[in-house]
Amino acid sequence: MRLWTAPGYEPPSFFRGTAGHGDGASWGFAEPGEVLAIILLSDGDDCSARDPDLFDPASPVYDPSVHLRCFLHADALHDVERYADGLLQLRRDPRRLVFAAVVGIPPDLVPPSGTSPTVWSDIFEDERMMARIDPSEPSELVPSCNVPGIGKAYPPIRALQLARSLESRGARIALASICGPSFSGVLAAIIEAL
Repeated sequence: MRLWTAPGYEPPSFFRGTAGHGDGASWGFAEPGEVLAIILLSDGDDCSARDPDLFDPASPVYDPSVHLRCFLHADALHDVERYADGLLQLRRDPRRLVFAAVVGIPPDLVPPSGTSPTVWSDIFEDERMMARIDPSEPSELVPSCNVPGIGKAYPPIRALQLARSLESRGARIALASICGPSFSGVLAAIIEAL
């Protein structure tokens, strides 16, 4: 296994005990001089569950509202840093990792193309980004953006925590709103980062 790790570092364990997929059959996909770009496109938040019962509608452990389980049972989810560690171990130079998140950020909170959200608090502290149960639809969260003709999306807290962690460790990131009129801004940011 040839992953980019510091001496003494214990890589995170993934599906069936693997240490990421930069080894074995996938090794050629992760050449050291190449850029790896990951584009996340979602109208919800990450729900990477440690406990598969979180997705079982008949689970006696979790409440019956499947749409709210990830929000209500954050303790059943994997830590976001696990994914930052796993992605970064695929690149010797973190600047060769580009993470683009096209998620439920309100369009007016997306930083201009080519700039980085150096003040993450502007995004995380905005009321629309606060995950909370919708009083008018108690089986759903309040949308973070809802644009007629385009659709609605929900606060992407974990996806943005991953972006922030990757950026703080040297990776390049690009953000866009899935509720925006187009994805040209994030495409320009990805091209610039590449």
